[in-house]
Amino acid sequence: MEIAEDPNVSLLAENIALLPFNRAVSKYNIEEDPSLDIVTMNRKVIDYKISRLIRTTNIDQTARFLPIIANAGCGKTHYYWVLKSQENADQTKVPYKTVYVSSPAVPYRLFHHIYSCLVEEIADERFFIQIMDILLEELNINPSDPQYVDNPSYLIAKILPTFPGIFSDCVKSLVYLKVYGIQNIKGALALRWLLGEGLTEEEQKQLQVHSILEQDDVCLAMIKIICDLSSHVLLFYFDEMESPLRSFGPEAQQKFFEYIKRLYNESRNSIIVSACLEPVWAEVLKSADKPTIQRMEPELYLDKFNFEDLKVFYIRAMSHFWTSLGKIAPKDIYFPLSEPLLHDIFEMTEGNQRECIKQINLSIEIQLDEYYNTIQKDRPGYDYSYPPPKNTSDKTYVLNRETHQLELIDLPHESGFVEELEPSPGNVFKTFFDFITTKLKEKKSKFDFIIDFSYKQNEKTQKLGAILKYGGMRQKVIGFEIPTIKTFEKQAGNAVNFGLKRLINAKESSIIDYGILIVPGEPTGEKYLSLLNQYETIHQLCIPIEHAKRLLKSQAYAEELLKKQFEDKKIFNIW
Repeated sequence: MEIAEDPNVSLLAENIALLPFNRAVSKYNIEEDPSLDIVTMNRKVIDYKISRLIRTTNIDQTARFLPIIANAGCGKTHYYWVLKSQENADQTKVPYKTVYVSSPAVPYRLFHHIYSCLVEEIADERFFIQIMDILLEELNINPSDPQYVDNPSYLIAKILPTFPGIFSDCVKSLVYLKVYGIQNIKGALALRWLLGEGLTEEEQKQLQVHSILEQDDVCLAMIKIICDLSSHVLLFYFDEMESPLRSFGPEAQQKFFEYIKRLYNESRNSIIVSACLEPVWAEVLKSADKPTIQRMEPELYLDKFNFEDLKVFYIRAMSHFWTSLGKIAPKDIYFPLSEPLLHDIFEMTEGNQRECIKQINLSIEIQLDEYYNTIQKDRPGYDYSYPPPKNTSDKTYVLNRETHQLELIDLPHESGFVEELEPSPGNVFKTFFDFITTKLKEKKSKFDFIIDFSYKQNEKTQKLGAILKYGGMRQKVIGFEIPTIKTFEKQAGNAVNFGLKRLINAKESSIIDYGILIVPGEPTGEKYLSLLNQYETIHQLCIPIEHAKRLLKSQAYAEELLKKQFEDKKIFNIW
C-alpha cells in the first residue's frame, strides 16, 4: 500500500516519538496514559468484580484474594495501571489504594519486601501520623493530655493491650513520631524505623526498640496495623508471580505463595490480586490447601484481543495522538494503516496485545518509509515482505533502515528489551547463586541449595537466607546471608549485625560448617568486626556498589570475586 501525498504524513513523521505504540511492554515504574486502556469484554467483567470486592471489603473489613490469569503479553502489568488510575476517578466510589508488589529478587523475608512496596507507595510522616490519629480515636485517647505528652510511655501502655507482643516496637515508633515529631531526634529515629531504614545499635537503644523492620513477624505486624487502621481499602497487586519459579524453582514458588496466603489469612481491610501465567498458576494450585482454594475468589482471565477490540484500541489511540498535537484527526479513522492491514496484524499475532502493539508500530514505520521513498524519489525501490513471519512471545521483527528489510531479533522472554538490573541485594545474591549452581552442575556434583532455610534452636524457629549442601560423603554445608536492605548504593547499618548473628546462630547450632555474609561496601562497625573476627569459619564478602553493578553484567566477575576471597580457604570445591 502506498500513502498518497498528504500533509498529515509529515506531521506524523515529525512526531513519531509521540505515537502511543512506541512502548509495547508495561512497566510498573513508568506511568501509563489511562486513555489508552486495553478494554476487552472479559476485562469489563474483571473491572466489575474488583469494584464489588472493594465495596464489600470496605463494609466488612474481611480480606479477599482474587487470582487473575493471563498469557504473556496480555496486560497483567498494564492492569495495575488501570487500577491505579481509577483510585480517585469517581468520588462516589469507595476509596482504595493500589500497592504494586513486584516479584521478589529472592524468595525469603518476603514480608519485608511487601512492606517496602507498601511504604514506597503510600507511607510517609503524615501517613503514619494519620494512622496513629485513627488508633487514638478508636481507643478514645486524647494525645494532648499532659500525662501523655510528658511521658509517652503512659500512652504506649494504653495502646499495647490492643496491639501486644510482636506489635510493641511498632507501637513505640508510632507513638514517638506522633508525640515528638521529626524535629526531635527520637521522632526522627521513629520515622526512620517505620520506613524500614537500618538503625545502628546505639540508635535502637535511643528509640528503645529491640527489632528492626526486616524480620518477617515484625514486618507483618506493621502491615496488619496499617491495613487495620487505613481509611482506604488496600489492594495489593502481586505481579509476575512466575518469577520465583523461573529463578529458583518450584520450592521458591511455593514459599512465595505461602507468604501471600499468610497475608490473606491475617490481614484485614485488604484485597490481594495475584497476576500469574496460566501454567504457573496450575502448579501453584497443586500445592495449595483446600481451605484456601475454597475461600479465594474464582480465577478471572485477561483475554487476548478479538478483531473488534484491536480496531477500537487502534482508533482510540490514534485519536488521542492527534488530539495531543492539537490537530483534527484525518477523515480516514485507520490512517496511516487500513482495516485490512489491521486484520493481517490480528491474524499474525493471534490477538496478543503486546505483539499487536509491536506490529502496529512497525507497520507505521514501514508505511512512512514507503511514503518518503515514493515522494522523494531519492532511494532505489525495495520490496517489503509484508506481513512478516508469525511472531512468538520472545521474538520480534525490526526494520533495517540500511537494507529496508525486516529482520528477526531475539529478546529475553517477557521484557521485550534487555533491562539493566538494579544493584539490589536480591539481584547480587542471585548472581552468585546462578554461578555456584552452574559450576556444581558442570562438575556433576550432588548438591542441594535451600533458600529461606528454617531450623529449631531452643524450641524457637530460626531462619537463614540460604544453605548449600554438597560434597557427597564429606558433605559441606555453607550458610549464606545478605542484609535486608533495598540497595547496595549505601552501607547496611545495623542490618549487617543481624545477618552476622543469623550465621553465628546457625554455626553454633551445628547447622552449617561455613558462613558467608554478602555485604555492601566494607562495614566498619567496631562491634560487628570484633564479633566477625571471633569466628574463623564465617566470612564477609564485601561488594562495593561499582563491583555490584559490574557483577550483575557478568557471571565471570562472580567467579573472580569468589576466587579472590575464598579459593585459599577451601570453602568451595568448584574450581
